[in-house]
This record gives sequence, C-alpha cells and structure tokens, in this order.
Amino acid sequence: MARKISGDIIPKRKAELLESLHKKRMVEEHTLKFEPARGKKGRGIIWKISLLVIVVLLISFGLWQESYLFSYAKIKIVPRGQNLNLDLIVNASRNLKIAQISLKTVKLSAEQASTVSATVKKQISEKATGEVIMYNAFDSKPQELVARTRLETPEGKIFRLVKDVIVPGYKVIGGKKIPGSTVTIAQASVPGKEYNIGLKDFTLPAFKGTGRYGTIYARSKTPLAGGKIENVLVPSDEDLSKTSASIESKLKPMLRESIGNQIPQGYMIFEDGIFYRIDDPILSNSGTTLTRKGTIEAILLNKEELTRYIAKKKISEYADEPVNLIGFDGLKINILNKATLEPEKLMDVELKIKGNASIVYSLDSDSFRSALSALPKAQYAAVLSKYPAIDTADISFTPNWALNFPSDADRIQVEIIDTAVNNGRI
Repeated sequence: MARKISGDIIPKRKAELLESLHKKRMVEEHTLKFEPARGKKGRGIIWKISLLVIVVLLISFGLWQESYLFSYAKIKIVPRGQNLNLDLIVNASRNLKIAQISLKTVKLSAEQASTVSATVKKQISEKATGEVIMYNAFDSKPQELVARTRLETPEGKIFRLVKDVIVPGYKVIGGKKIPGSTVTIAQASVPGKEYNIGLKDFTLPAFKGTGRYGTIYARSKTPLAGGKIENVLVPSDEDLSKTSASIESKLKPMLRESIGNQIPQGYMIFEDGIFYRIDDPILSNSGTTLTRKGTIEAILLNKEELTRYIAKKKISEYADEPVNLIGFDGLKINILNKATLEPEKLMDVELKIKGNASIVYSLDSDSFRSALSALPKAQYAAVLSKYPAIDTADISFTPNWALNFPSDADRIQVEIIDTAVNNGRI
C-alpha cells in the first residue's frame, strides 16, 4: 500500500511543480523585458550626451557672439611721408587767380598806460579854443578865409581861425535871404584864462571899411575854454622817455598775443609779415599818466594752399592728395619786397621760404574704419590698397580668433605713427 500512495502523490506534485516553474519563468521574462532600473540607466547616458552637446554648442555660440559683438581691432598705420629741405620763392595774393597761395591781413589796436611822477616845475600856457559858426550874408558866392584870420569880440578880444575855411554864399528862399554857414575852430590869439568866454558874436577886422564887414561874421557854437597860464609840476623829459619806452616794450607783446587769437582757422602768420605802429605818447591833463596806442597788422597765409604748393614742387608723384606739412614753425619765411610794402594797401607779396619740414599724407580715418566694418580678415589687403596715404599697417584683434572686423566702426581703433617721416620714406 505504501508504494501505491507514493506513486499516486508524486505525479501530482510534479505537475504542480512544473506549473509553478512556468509561472516563475513568465514573471522573470516579464521582469527582464520591462526592468525599470536597466531602462533608466540607458536613457541617462543619452541625456548626458545630449546635454554635453548642447553645452558645447552654447559655449561655441557664446564665443562666436563675443567675437562678433564685443571684438576690437587696433591698426597701427605708418602714413606715406617725406622729409623736405625747402628753398622756394612763393607768390601770395588776395587774388588767387594770379598767385600760388591766397593771403589775408588782420589788424587790431590797443592802448597801454602808465603813471609817471611829476617832479619838475614848468609854466603851462594854453590858448582858449572852441567852435564857431561862420556866416556869409554878403554874397551868393562862397567866401574863402585863410587860417589865422582874426575874429573880434565886442570887448575887443581877438581869436583866430585854426585852418582855412570856405563859407558858402547866401540863398534866397521865399523872398528871404538865408546866409550861408559853416562850422570851424577858433583859438585865442594869446594864452590866458581871461580868454575863456561864453557864447559871443564876432566881426572880422580885416573887412573893416568894406561891404563885407558885418555881413561876413561869426557866432560861438560852444564856449571858448581851456585858456591858462600857470606853474605846474610835470614829469621830467627823462622820466617821460623811460616810461614811454617801457609802455612800448609791453604794448608790442600784448598786441602780438592778441592777434594770435584772431587767426582764422586754416591760416598762419609769420614774424616777417607782422607790422607794428606805436603812436607818440599822450600825457594826461593831470600830468601823471602817459598813454600810447599801438596797432598791429599781420599777413595771413592759407596753410592748405601752401602745403599743396610745396608738395607739388617737391614730390614728383604727388597727385593732389590731402597732405599735411609738419614743421611750419621751423620754416623761415621772408618778404622779398618788404621795403616798399604798405600793409594798408597790400594786395600781393613775394615770399622766400627756407628750412626743413615734412609732408605727410592725410588719412581719412573715419572712411577707413567704415570700409573695414564687418569685413572678413581675408579681404583686408584689398581695402588697404584703396588708401594710398598708408605706407604700412599692423593689425591686431581682440579676441585673437575673431574672423571678421567688428561691425561697429567705433570698435576699430586707428593709430597714426610718424616713423615714415622720420625715415624719410614716401
């Protein structure tokens, strides 16, 4: 009985066991196929690679953007130039049609005063002076009167005409005779305060006994004043001379500085073209102040015209390009016909120009920077060839990996170096 039981039970357990193993395998296969842990790991690697690529792209874009938007370029340029030893004759005129360069003149005046001590006693004699109106009721024709013609007051005081005068003849208007008249200066015949008088009528003693006496006459327009005889303290001649010389020594530099501020843009002055006129000193009525008036007049030369003229004369291949002349101050410019020159009537002048200077070609930096804006490096040489004013150029970029010039021309810096002139090249 025991074997039978054993035999009946074993097959049943085997079937159950097989079914259990089958279910377990199905669960394991399902688990292997949809295992969450292994799936997350694979996707993580993909995301990391994608993120790395994105970061690299962002960095690359940032660097490109930085180089494009925030880059700088610096260009050191040596301009074409040439050292010159000048010895030229140049004609300058107000009329550019008949000369190589144009000129102007500028003129100004100033006064300088200084006190002076009055230490010497001196008698001062002054004659009374004033304006009078001369009348002609005698004739319709003008009447000529010479200087020093006498005029007499009713009190018998004699005054004289200071200069020749012509008194117009009378006119008849509406049946009424209107005397001709003119204003002139009369002066007392002798000094003294007793000739200081108010408004008076005057006769002309020279016409006594003729029809002109009383019909050609004068009347005061102003009181006659200033007559005196008195002892006063005045400066000595030596003090006047010293003070006058001192004023002149101060006046000339003051005039020179003042005219330097009056030079128009684009013009220059030169020392041989400066003319001074210092008037005689005037002593004040008080006798303690000496004043002198000075006038300065200067010839002005057009710098651009002079520079181009020199370039044409000294540089064979010069083709009227914009140029600058370095060393104007070192040139000696002399007027050849100065002895016969009258500054007030100056129309043209012949100049001799001698000395060392340098011609430097002028670069339009703004145009050059605009031409380079956003330009690829490879095209730089082509642009450079269009600017003949450039002798050599050295360029640097920030950052150094930039492929183009900055799009903003303000980020392109141009520095002009003058070594070309120093080396005497062109």
